[in-house]
Amino acid sequence: MIHRLNNFWNRIAIVFLCACVFFPWQDDGLYSLGWVVVSVLISLRLLSGALSKVSIFAFVLLMIALIFGDWNHDALRYIGVVLVLFIQPQNEDEAGGVADDFKFHIVCTALFGVGIWMGVGFDGAASGLLELHCATWFVLIAFCMLNLKHHDPWKVYLLLSAFLFTCVFVTAWSSFAAGTVLLLWHFSRRFWTHRRLVTLSVVYGSILVGMIFIAHAGISWLNENKENTPFGEGMVLESQSLDERLALWEWTTSKFTGKVNGPGSWRQDVQDADLFIGNRQPRRAHNEWFHFSYELGWIGIVILLLFCVLRPWSSLIIAPIFLLWFPMERPDFILALAILHSTSKFSFNGIWNSPKISTAFVIPLCAFWILSWTMASRSIYLQNQISKHIASHHVLPEFTTLDLWALQLFPENVRYGSDGWFRLGQYYLLNEEPCSAFYWLNRREARGFLTDTNLDAKARIDCENVKNPNP
Repeated sequence: MIHRLNNFWNRIAIVFLCACVFFPWQDDGLYSLGWVVVSVLISLRLLSGALSKVSIFAFVLLMIALIFGDWNHDALRYIGVVLVLFIQPQNEDEAGGVADDFKFHIVCTALFGVGIWMGVGFDGAASGLLELHCATWFVLIAFCMLNLKHHDPWKVYLLLSAFLFTCVFVTAWSSFAAGTVLLLWHFSRRFWTHRRLVTLSVVYGSILVGMIFIAHAGISWLNENKENTPFGEGMVLESQSLDERLALWEWTTSKFTGKVNGPGSWRQDVQDADLFIGNRQPRRAHNEWFHFSYELGWIGIVILLLFCVLRPWSSLIIAPIFLLWFPMERPDFILALAILHSTSKFSFNGIWNSPKISTAFVIPLCAFWILSWTMASRSIYLQNQISKHIASHHVLPEFTTLDLWALQLFPENVRYGSDGWFRLGQYYLLNEEPCSAFYWLNRREARGFLTDTNLDAKARIDCENVKNPNP
């Protein structure tokens, strides 16, 4: 019965995951709704297997860090990341489990590759989005390889070849490096002990970091010494993407103090620094190690190090993705990791043999997480609908109590292009509650948004009149 439930969950999760590649993730409403679905799926997996003590320890560390920051979408994402990184492996039977659904999984994984090429061919996705799709596809292929049957290895090798061709085309050397490590594991997995894997993860990560800086230095030297190369003056090597990443990393590391700045703080602080001209303002550091350390301080570093020690193969395979992109922002990548990490073949089971924590803790945690994402999704939907309503009717729509709760709990939009603080300020002014309006407008200013002078002044003056009425 357990295996059937696990296989059913895998099927549902993989079908949803493969549908995600066709979604326009640039839409904030769809993005937040995707997180709602993923939170439900991951919670169902957690409820079927509870949590280990390691998971609880990492979660407690995260909660300590979140105390010092704002409650927003980024905080909810960090909760999902920690739950998935340390999820308890559940498919313990080597003879059954997900291997019985191998054909289904490999067909779905192939469909995911078709979706990537549709994004390339029809310009349906930005290059950064395609890079993260490739990262998710790679995790799916790793999942298929884990459940490889002895008589059909050519199917996974064919998928891996298609992946390398597609994703090297999109993401250059990083995917090739990850694919090489995956093949290395497949051909010699019985050789790797836990200690050897941890060592290899550290060495491999160090090599990748070195390659990044060597590549940047090499490109810079070639561009400065064109006349000494066989191609002469006609050779110009572009490295804008790498230059921008190095600029982000240099800024992030220069600001690191080890303290907790809070979820979402990196995005706001880098905007204030104004590193790039125009609208090319990044949302993430393009390096999960730097991003975690900036927002969560030393706690973020400890969580990632704990992940590397407990899941060395997983950290090894996704090392290029962690070093160059921001996969932990994406609900589809998090779901792919949940599928991968819940497979016992990918884990050293002795590490997870500690007694499981009671579901009495898991149920309220999952319910809280799902409800929070639901309210966050409702807030984004409301902000979009309010803007449309004002554009057509020139007045705020009516708010229900649930609408107010959603805006108050999650006033920020995903990409910070809109905000609920301003709408709450307008609402409370119209309802003759100027002090409440002034409170929300003040919070908006504290988050770095430009102040609406007229609205802010009216709220402040009216609030002072309410507090100190004229005799």
